[in-house]
Amino acid sequence: MSDLDEAVREADRLAYEHVEILTRNPRYFLERMRNYGSLFLGPETNVAYGDKVIGTNHTLPTRRAARYTADCG
Repeated sequence: MSDLDEAVREADRLAYEHVEILTRNPRYFLERMRNYGSLFLGPETNVAYGDKVIGTNHTLPTRRAARYTADCG
């Protein structure tokens, strides 16, 4: 088991509203993560930029709700 596998498991367990991952292999996380509100992969997709693009009228899961409300995959 790799440290990346552990990172994916922990991120899915926590099911955060915003997940920002800076990695050399963003596809690894994209293909494996399931529980998040918004997933930001790489240096050009940070949370602040995402909020600017989405705008103020967006609703994301909170309080770990992404574990059962995420529509990923």
